[in-house]
Amino acid sequence: MRLRHLTVWIALLFCVAAAPAQDKGKPAANKAEPTADKPNKNTKTQTASVKPDSSDKPAKPVGTIAPVKTKAAPPTAPKRRARRRINLKLPKLGAPKTRISAGTRGSEDDPDAPPKVTVLATDHVGLTSQTAPTLFWHLSTATDAKLIVAVIDTKTLKNVARVVIPGKHEPGIHGFDLAKHNVTLKPGVDYRWLVTVVTGERPTSKDPYASALIRRVKLSADDAKALAEATPEDRPYIVAQLGHWYDVLKSVHTQIVTDPSDVSWREVRAQLCDQADLPDVAAAERKLVKTPAP
Repeated sequence: MRLRHLTVWIALLFCVAAAPAQDKGKPAANKAEPTADKPNKNTKTQTASVKPDSSDKPAKPVGTIAPVKTKAAPPTAPKRRARRRINLKLPKLGAPKTRISAGTRGSEDDPDAPPKVTVLATDHVGLTSQTAPTLFWHLSTATDAKLIVAVIDTKTLKNVARVVIPGKHEPGIHGFDLAKHNVTLKPGVDYRWLVTVVTGERPTSKDPYASALIRRVKLSADDAKALAEATPEDRPYIVAQLGHWYDVLKSVHTQIVTDPSDVSWREVRAQLCDQADLPDVAAAERKLVKTPAP
């Protein structure tokens, strides 16, 4: 009987030894697994230490972008085109000299002295084919004085124009367009035009002035056709051969204002002044473009 109980005890002992040992870290099989929304109280929640991505970092302030410094464009170099010399063919009228210049010459040493005024005209009566030409004059220095431009009919001795031009006036060549003042010239009539620098409140006989004669003539059909077919650059040379002083001055002036950088036209105007015995004006023109006299 005791042997039988010993055999049973040994069998039970072998069954327990054969059973797999349970891992100490695992919960018992009969205990519920923790759900995702209800963590186990005994389980410590681990917070991941995530390094922020570079995109999460605050952007570094860029500040104000400094403006790009660009070099200023160099001034346009004056054009010195080779132009043929202009030859003025003045008509032989056999009349006495009619160009007049009176008054004092302005001086750099005396800035208050009035400028010398010189009308751009020939010694004798100058010709034009225009109904209302442009008259040009030259001031030797700058002035704040007002100018008076007058045009007188030598037959009737009446003013056909008298215009006061207030200062300030720069040195150099100035123009007066008769068309803008509704002044027309009759063919075959001599007109005296003059420019006065008024040094006081009212004009006096001591004020510097200059004057010349102008006469309107008619163009022949052939000359009118040649001028109509000519290019703007050729027109001054054609008019110079006709001997129309005021018209050639205007055509050259038009070229100067059309392209001020083309200084070759100023040299052409200086050549015209040489031939009209206006050396001071010619020298002033060449000084502007720094070209030597021929």
